[in-house]
Amino acid sequence: MLIATFTVATAWSGRKITWKRGVYTLDDFGPITALDVLRYAQSGTLVWASEDARRKVNAEVISASGTQRPAAKRTAAQAKKKGGAGNVIATLVLVLFGLMLLTPLIGPVSLALMGVLVFVAIVWALHRVTH
Repeated sequence: MLIATFTVATAWSGRKITWKRGVYTLDDFGPITALDVLRYAQSGTLVWASEDARRKVNAEVISASGTQRPAAKRTAAQAKKKGGAGNVIATLVLVLFGLMLLTPLIGPVSLALMGVLVFVAIVWALHRVTH
């Protein structure tokens, strides 16, 4: 049964994790544990073959550890939200650079606008990172 495939973001791009006769196997590597599979998934390097495969791995980790629930899986929305602050900062840098080039042409008004823009962008980025 196909469990998951590594994404192109890794050196193991395209390698598959399968499950057969109670053993998880990583292509060109060998046997791994359900906890290994879950850790790869949490790092964002796997694409689940199906929702059933994800549930199977989670259930096996839960039963092996004896706990109620394994560590929470990061969703794509959460991962995107985390990266959002970096995108805001990069955009801010580009906008500020453009405004600095225009400053001699426009004058003190652009300096005031830059200050407001910097303040708003920093507050917004900090809010996104902390929530």
